[in-house]
Amino acid sequence: MKTITVKTPIRADLAGGTLDLWPIYLLLPSPMTINVGLSLFAQTQLKIKPGTGLVSMKSIDQNQEIKTQISSFLNEDIPSCFRLQQCLLEQAQELSEVHLNSSLNSFDLEFETHAKSPAGAGLGGSSSLNISLTTAILSWIYGWSTITPELIENEIIPFAQDCESKVLWGPAGLQDYYGAAYGGLQKLKWRAAHHQRVAYPHTTLKELESKLWLYYSGESRNSGINNWDLYKKFIDGDSEIQNKFKLLNDATHSLDQTLQNQDWLHVGKSIQSEWKVRSSLSPTISTPKIDEAFKISNSLDLETYKICGAGGGGCFFIYDEQGDLDKKDKLDKLFNQESILSLDGILCPEGIQFSIDE
Repeated sequence: MKTITVKTPIRADLAGGTLDLWPIYLLLPSPMTINVGLSLFAQTQLKIKPGTGLVSMKSIDQNQEIKTQISSFLNEDIPSCFRLQQCLLEQAQELSEVHLNSSLNSFDLEFETHAKSPAGAGLGGSSSLNISLTTAILSWIYGWSTITPELIENEIIPFAQDCESKVLWGPAGLQDYYGAAYGGLQKLKWRAAHHQRVAYPHTTLKELESKLWLYYSGESRNSGINNWDLYKKFIDGDSEIQNKFKLLNDATHSLDQTLQNQDWLHVGKSIQSEWKVRSSLSPTISTPKIDEAFKISNSLDLETYKICGAGGGGCFFIYDEQGDLDKKDKLDKLFNQESILSLDGILCPEGIQFSIDE
């Protein structure tokens, strides 16, 4: 029996979210997204042995399990938490005929997944799980022993993106895949036909860790609602939304420059500028609970913050250029009274963790 284990981080977007949607990034000048990896991992363990086409799926975090024939799994209605796996295996079925010289029905497959990100957190948890699943499946079919940047760019991300778009029935943003694949603090330059990833120095990541405080509001959100509404308005020619997206991009470029200079005061100002524009895009981006959290933050002279992802709940972060731990302690206690959970010390410098046991 072969066992493949893949762990991938999630991400917090610091600036430039939503600009990673095709074809929006083709319609903006030098679009960019900046995000940072978080060590709330998604993990896939895939066990393969010769067999009769039996597939077993177990999701630890969703407390769901299914065991059936692959042919039934691909063609029947299944629990929603396994729809991504269904799509991935549907595409893998075609690849197996070419690269394994047999169909998936010649194997027994056992999947166990565990996503540690809070549900609906806005941290790209589903996309991280997608990258871990895709890496496990493709590494088996293609016989990879290591995962290289070339494989990530040319095989893993395109495969994961297309399957997720099929499940979502709409466009899937790119930044989550890069956060899961690489981790670290990175800027992602979106270009026609190719994209460029640039990692900031590890020293910048470590310095940021003391200044960026992540919290979970306890409110799950559906990123597709806000993203789809904004996407449609942008493509349909809404000049106000188009202009705001340009301002988001300007703030992201400003953040890039300040991170390069390690100008921590102006890092905060750039994040503030991005959030000011983003929060004006839709009244559903924030929630009353998160608005109250930001008021509490303001009361401690902590005035730089941002919701992660498309908003409507989920996680947010507070930024303090001083990294004042006394203020953080006070903030944690006040947030605790509002049932807001602190997620401490979880910036992640690495991406895909991959192992094979023959």
